[in-house]
Amino acid sequence: MSSGRRFCSWLTTLRATRYRTVKVSSRSRRQRSAQASVLSHNRRDVKSQTSIDLPKMQGLFIRDLASSGARFLVIGGKAMQALGIERDTVDVDIWVSRDEPTVESVFVTLKRFCGAPDVFRERLREPNIRVPIPSERDPEIDILTSIGDLSFDETYGAADEVAWQKLVLRVPNLDDMIRIKQVAIASTEGRIAAGEWNAAGVEEARRGIARDERDIALLRQRKV
Repeated sequence: MSSGRRFCSWLTTLRATRYRTVKVSSRSRRQRSAQASVLSHNRRDVKSQTSIDLPKMQGLFIRDLASSGARFLVIGGKAMQALGIERDTVDVDIWVSRDEPTVESVFVTLKRFCGAPDVFRERLREPNIRVPIPSERDPEIDILTSIGDLSFDETYGAADEVAWQKLVLRVPNLDDMIRIKQVAIASTEGRIAAGEWNAAGVEEARRGIARDERDIALLRQRKV
């Protein structure tokens, strides 16, 4: 896909980086499994066309993933938009399953858009891997292979389905969105405590924590 290659044309190296994992689940796996089972058999109707804002290349990437049969969730600010919450954001965060068909589908999409080397196929099988596109500093797409100790299968089974340009996308439900934000906060706090950033980096990280805390407040308001 020539347009996809142009999207990544200024990449020197497509990187897959490992990130810190944390545990913040507030429910037992048995409780979460039971809820996922109920929701998967009593799926709410697909929500009407959403106000999610996906620029051209993000939309092409998402469409390619969806058409491949990959199992993925749109999370972060774009997911909040899909749930009807006004939230400005530039990048789209995508949590992908590590089951073999999805690993292959995501790898093929990465190869098509960015010429990903074969080693990426193995990296996508691992937890705690982040693939920022087109760069780590200014990602437009962030692919994540795990979120703390949250179960992808349970979150996927309990997710909301939203319509976007004749596609059906899945976004975590409100409770799981809050848990994902809590994982992000705990992860950032852990990296600050570990001294991973200089003063400027810590300041930026704290702004990210404040943004996630505001997001949690918005998500809780939406539940009322």
